[in-house]
Amino acid sequence: MSKKITLFDSLDFSTARQTVINWPNHIAIIVDKYQGDPGRGVSHGVQKDAIQNGWDARIDKKHGKNWGMEFSLVRTATGKFFLAIRDFGTTGLTGRVLKPEELQEDLPAEERWGRFENVAFTKRKEEESLGARGQGKFIFVGASKNYTILYDSLRLNNTYRAGLRTVKITDSPIFGWDEQEGKEKIVKLTENTFNPLSQVGTRVIIVDPIKEVVDDILSGAFLAFIEETWWEIIQKYEARIFLKVLDERIKQAKIPKQFHFPEKDDKIYKTWNKDNVTIKIGNEKFRVKKLRIVYNSKEAIDKDLRGISIQRGGMKICSIMANYIPKNFHDSIYGYIACDKDLDEALKKYENPEHYSFSYRRGSISSELKKYIEDEILKFSREKLGLGIDQRKIIHDRQMNAEKKALEEINKLAGRLGISGSSKTNGGGREPKPHPDPINAPLQVIIPEFTFPRSDSVRVNYGEKIEDINVILRNNTKHHGNFKLKFYLLFGDNKVKDILPNLDFKLLSGEEKKIGPFEETFISSKFPAKGKYTIKAVLLPLENIGEIPKGYDKYYDSRTFYLEADPPSKGLFDQCRGFEYPDDYCHILGLSERNETNNGYIYRYNVNHAGYFLVSNEESDLTDYLVEIMSKEIAWVDLRSEKPQLFSEEEINEPDKLVRKTNEIIGRLLHDYYLGR
Repeated sequence: MSKKITLFDSLDFSTARQTVINWPNHIAIIVDKYQGDPGRGVSHGVQKDAIQNGWDARIDKKHGKNWGMEFSLVRTATGKFFLAIRDFGTTGLTGRVLKPEELQEDLPAEERWGRFENVAFTKRKEEESLGARGQGKFIFVGASKNYTILYDSLRLNNTYRAGLRTVKITDSPIFGWDEQEGKEKIVKLTENTFNPLSQVGTRVIIVDPIKEVVDDILSGAFLAFIEETWWEIIQKYEARIFLKVLDERIKQAKIPKQFHFPEKDDKIYKTWNKDNVTIKIGNEKFRVKKLRIVYNSKEAIDKDLRGISIQRGGMKICSIMANYIPKNFHDSIYGYIACDKDLDEALKKYENPEHYSFSYRRGSISSELKKYIEDEILKFSREKLGLGIDQRKIIHDRQMNAEKKALEEINKLAGRLGISGSSKTNGGGREPKPHPDPINAPLQVIIPEFTFPRSDSVRVNYGEKIEDINVILRNNTKHHGNFKLKFYLLFGDNKVKDILPNLDFKLLSGEEKKIGPFEETFISSKFPAKGKYTIKAVLLPLENIGEIPKGYDKYYDSRTFYLEADPPSKGLFDQCRGFEYPDDYCHILGLSERNETNNGYIYRYNVNHAGYFLVSNEESDLTDYLVEIMSKEIAWVDLRSEKPQLFSEEEINEPDKLVRKTNEIIGRLLHDYYLGR
């Protein structure tokens, strides 16, 4: 069949200009996706994408024999950090340095070097790997303070190649060196820290990793991230994944201790085991190989392990939480679901590029699988735990979850159009954690994340509690010293209470001390004020410590949370809430009003509208509905401003053009939303 000739074929493309990309902003957008919902932070993304890439390249696809990966944090004599990520039992980055025109072709499996250096060029569909969309490599760049990574590879044919990627304002240049030249570059550019690879495999070296990554490695959180994400290949294939931290002994990732799956009930565990279950989705039938749901009556499960993990390709993608049941049961339920090859493959289509969630469009395979898991959790709760499910709570929680998700989505869409409010925090989820201390600070104060009633929010209500309140103190100086710790709770600038009384203690040179854990239950008689609270820890020297004077109060850390209130959303809308409009106004979808506190908007939708009744039984449907009706308000908000950004003067003054433009704006918003779903 001959190619159809179009008018555009007559253009001289040699005279065209290339599209200019603001690369630092592009990297920042990728990093934001890993840091915000549904991501888990840069450190989590680094380990997830690194191991995924290495696992894809294993030589023994069936059994994973002789495969492994090592993360190594190294500090040079000048105090500079490198994070090296090396795999073995792999093919190495095979293939050539490709020409631009070759990238237009369907790349075969062996062209690994070309795919690593370029963006979103995949294998043939039937060979597509977990990481084929090409975005994950940039989380390594985003994990570097100066956006720079080195990489080298020794291939099965004993050839060696090294490379470098960095980011400038309008470019992301890459360098490549073969054989001896590459070996010399690796030694020189790492200040004699690393030798060239001597074992077949690939290594990525993150130059000067950001504080978040270094802190998570030093605290042990990084290893826990690996164990939580990759427990399945550790269990099934005995995969070897190692972490070497500075001069400490090498640690090997293990299956999380709480991930215990008994075959039958006992005094501690209640189980729900399903094997080889056929489920029907639309007109197709798929097989669930294993579903495991476990309740541990003895202890609460670590928050990162709670819920039923959806496994794909040996990797945890996300968890479906045991919602709608009492918190003391919710916090002790864990498990996983493993699908057969066909269902595993079908889920790929709905998986987000960062591998942390699925699109749950109505009727999609991922949506139906989610419903299946939720239904099994409820059956387990009734039949094994004896819980009568409170339908009012289910409806309330479903509505709150949908409101939160819709708020996040509509603010993203409005932000892309340049329409935003003045709020600075993030959509009801966890707020960015302040880091007042540089990595090499002589004294460090670190407050790790607390355990909240809900894993995706820093909100706590009356009758609920915050757990795992800890503070980690480090003396990085060459001097022993006596210190005072102030650890207290603030509302605004006023101290509400001490987490513990002021504590005097000695901290030796190089010593780390963890204080805690504490917990706090919130009741209205003790905490009448609603809103933003802060827990702060300050480390005060009681004597001169080297050059640090006595009483110096600049070494501190803090974390915030909200009592009986949602964190303000980042963007145009601060709140999305349902209200019963009177009968005379039951046809109104909803109305926005200015939030005088911070100049954002509060959207009040009508729960008496017929459209609401059609979608209120499904969380994902309700989310879509709220995004659709809130999108209609964005044009209205822009028209009320002194200088509208979305409308021209002509469009504003001519009613027919105004209506057309408004419809175009709404259509564009919803197109982007559903495309992203």
